[in-house]
Amino acid sequence: MSFGVDKILTFLFCGLLGAVIARLAILLKKNKNILFSDPFAFLYLMVGILLIISCIYFLPAKLGYYAAQDVIDGKSDSLTLNLSLIDKNSSLNNMSFTLVSYCNDNYYLIKKESNASKNASAQLYIIPKDQVQLAIGQNVASGK
Repeated sequence: MSFGVDKILTFLFCGLLGAVIARLAILLKKNKNILFSDPFAFLYLMVGILLIISCIYFLPAKLGYYAAQDVIDGKSDSLTLNLSLIDKNSSLNNMSFTLVSYCNDNYYLIKKESNASKNASAQLYIIPKDQVQLAIGQNVASGK
């Protein structure tokens, strides 16, 4: 797992959320009515709520991005799919793909290559579910 600037900022953001929630818990333990009497406690509460909403909104997308990038780079386990499409004349029939995601009834696939991370021109294929007659998957262990 490589640590880029995005990952460091994500971890710092989560750490900040934890610190705000811990500080708010300490304040509430001292005095149950402190939210109404201390303006800083109310500020902690508002910042905590904003951080929680931000984490719910942004964190899954960031983690999904990192997971997909690790699959593409071969750093995590992946699923190899062999597809049989309804259109028998398609050039994609019986090719091996790495499954990046399955979302909104679409398969998001990249062509299975031994050095996909070094190939900057790796093509992403988006194949609708209703075009697939048969999909056979096989788990591939990571190259760690």
